[in-house]
Amino acid sequence: MSAENILEALTDNIVVDKSKCIFCGHCAEKCVLDNIRINRAPCSGACPLGLNVQGYVQLIARGQEDRARQLIADVLPFAPVICRICDHPCEHACNRRDVDGQAVSINGLKRYLFAGMPDGELCPAAATGKKVAIVGAGPAGMLAAYDLRRAGHDVAVYDAAPKAGGLLRSVLPLWKLPDSVLDGQIAMLEKGGVTFHLGQRIDKAGLGALQAAHDAVILALGAGEGRASGISGEQLPGTLQALDFLTRVRSGQGRELSGNVVIVGGGYVALDCAQAAVRCGAEKVLVVYRRTVDDFKADREDLEKARALGVRFAFTWAPERITDAGGLTLYCRHDMAKLPGQCVDYPDFDPDEERAFPADTIIWAIGQQPDRQLASLAGGVSVDPVTLQAGEKPLFVAGDMVGGASSAIRAMASGRQAATSVLRLLEGSDLYYERSYPGPFIDDYVLDIAEPCRHERQQGSGHVCTGKGDFEETTDVFTAEQARTEASRCLSCGGPTGHYRNCWFCLPCEVECPEQALYVNIPYLLR
Repeated sequence: MSAENILEALTDNIVVDKSKCIFCGHCAEKCVLDNIRINRAPCSGACPLGLNVQGYVQLIARGQEDRARQLIADVLPFAPVICRICDHPCEHACNRRDVDGQAVSINGLKRYLFAGMPDGELCPAAATGKKVAIVGAGPAGMLAAYDLRRAGHDVAVYDAAPKAGGLLRSVLPLWKLPDSVLDGQIAMLEKGGVTFHLGQRIDKAGLGALQAAHDAVILALGAGEGRASGISGEQLPGTLQALDFLTRVRSGQGRELSGNVVIVGGGYVALDCAQAAVRCGAEKVLVVYRRTVDDFKADREDLEKARALGVRFAFTWAPERITDAGGLTLYCRHDMAKLPGQCVDYPDFDPDEERAFPADTIIWAIGQQPDRQLASLAGGVSVDPVTLQAGEKPLFVAGDMVGGASSAIRAMASGRQAATSVLRLLEGSDLYYERSYPGPFIDDYVLDIAEPCRHERQQGSGHVCTGKGDFEETTDVFTAEQARTEASRCLSCGGPTGHYRNCWFCLPCEVECPEQALYVNIPYLLR
């Protein structure tokens, strides 16, 4: 014990063996005096679904893959999908970046656990007799359906598309998410009793009928419309919206391109379009982005994979107009408001320079928005940010309707948020109780890092695209040795702590710790 005086020393007594702890927070829940808090690892804090990232990474490092897999599956039923497509905000928050500039490959570890694993099960509770309708079979609707059906409610999902999956099915490239993987997750829902009504586009009259026939309705609609740039010439023949292009490629239609293809945008959709263009036969592919490479909304590894396919990038160029005199040409200038000072101060910098990018095809990947007709189903009423209830009726929203176009993991998180509200509504509970409470977590603490291991970030192996016509999955997967090496790079930042120093040695935390990782150091005079 160490403290400024002996009285403080009497309560500085929570001892944790981090080689056993899985950072589950059970000790904090059992603490009678509300003394214990969890210094939460930033990776866990950044996960939209609240996965215990530190826990499953440490379990992999210990060679306990089955337990790590279960720790994830308890929270995320669609891990085989997410492990392939997550934008991994956990890695962006990883403290390992401060050690060697390379985050722990957390999503790579998730892929190691779940790529190739059989589909899970949905085991519903006893039937409640309550009915819930979900409009939208994308990631938000899928997770909402899972949670509600698991609670025993009758769940019906409606979607205008002929197959469930939303944008995961229609837009996401096959080399990222094969149909077979998504089919397995949808089949899990169907086997668990979720009913899908596909090929049915719900209008306002249809929504009214659903509300009349169900105890609650969730609108879980994606952002399926591309955004216009507003520049002249963007509607000329040869210009395409990114989502329309990716939909055609995913469905097997319109997979023929030639010549120069220019993609305008700065995120994963732009990269998907660029790699799709290569697979469709484009001779040259260029991504034009108005900001710098540091602002590009994708990881450097993803940029390098695109470069390895021959994709080139032009940063800091903002589109001005498109002409078709003698062929399509995209004209750009520097966007002065977006440039960092070091660019503007460069001796040869010309703020009036205009650059022409000739193209046979121009693809716009500058953002998405919800289908305006579908978005109007909520009736223009305000949406409660905590409950996601739209107005006073038992109508809730989820997915891209909540905060605009986002990632699959964030869409699923909003689907769970809406489903939680419906669960409370149907059982007669308060919709707000404790939902603003972040849990027994401390996010601002001094990080105590022992000498970190010096392994480099591991790189898994998988199929490498061979060029035109190759749409085979390219997911990289670690070997067991690589996974355990990568997991050993984790600094294991957080852990339980006697935060308020008011322990009375009552011992529920020690007795009920499922890992026997915590004990209370009782002072000699109290023995």
